[in-house]
Amino acid sequence: MSERHQDIETSVHDPRYRLRPADARRLMTWARRSSRSYPWRHENDPYRLAVTELMLVRTRAEQVARVWAGFFEKFPTLAALTGADPAEVETVLRPLGLRWRTQRIVAFSRAASSRPDWLAVPGDLPGAGPYVLAAARLGSVGFGTLPVDVTIARVLARFFGIQMSGEARRNAEVLLAAASMGRQSRASFHAWLDLAALVCTPRNPACVQCPLRSACRSVESPAVTQGPD
Repeated sequence: MSERHQDIETSVHDPRYRLRPADARRLMTWARRSSRSYPWRHENDPYRLAVTELMLVRTRAEQVARVWAGFFEKFPTLAALTGADPAEVETVLRPLGLRWRTQRIVAFSRAASSRPDWLAVPGDLPGAGPYVLAAARLGSVGFGTLPVDVTIARVLARFFGIQMSGEARRNAEVLLAAASMGRQSRASFHAWLDLAALVCTPRNPACVQCPLRSACRSVESPAVTQGPD
């Protein structure tokens, strides 16, 4: 049965975007040595995972880690967050900056509370876009199609030699590449995120350290090296 993932049919697999088993193993071997550790990576509550992704928008993970436990001590469930005074939510989130973040998190909690099937929504939900929902699904179930944000879009564009145009995380070819790679584990999702943060950075990527360098098409096409931020 097919399903939609960030507006792409996941039953469609383009052979141009196949990740070879050997490359997948190299990525995971690298991740076991180099992966970052954050408390939400051991979480499987979709509510907490979705809110965490909203906390991480344009914010360093180390900043989020400092407020993460305190936030969920105060708002441990979706119902608790939905019933909270937005001013209380803003107080807890203030160290992260971006005042509109509170509005998005509150909007998400209210929309999700009114929809028992919110995790299955394939597109946008008030406050939460396709990536947030896809990441929450994968994290809660343990496997799924690779969610695509701007950082993963950058890595996939370089690896598969995709010429980027428009908004990176909504680029149709990048989304097709992610869908064509098949189901990914939660650990592999984290590995892609770590690769983007530690090696395949927006400027001056450390290609010599990349576990995927032997198959990366940007090596053949230097113009792809500078991907989207």
